[in-house]
Amino acid sequence: MASKITPPFIASNLAIDFINTQFGVGEEQQECLEDDRSVIAWLQQVGVLSEECESPPLESSTLRGNCATTCGIS
Repeated sequence: MASKITPPFIASNLAIDFINTQFGVGEEQQECLEDDRSVIAWLQQVGVLSEECESPPLESSTLRGNCATTCGIS
């Protein structure tokens, strides 16, 4: 399920806009990237990923496993 919160795009800087996908403090904390689909939608909004990609290229558990292996994380 994609996030219902629209992430703020205020920095004109991809890294800072990514950091801004989580904001607020305590009970007011908001997370815009809740799942793989919301991350894909965000990447499409910022122009990093083409609109043709509608779903994650790999199962998220497989992707996490590949990242953990590559980074040496157990």
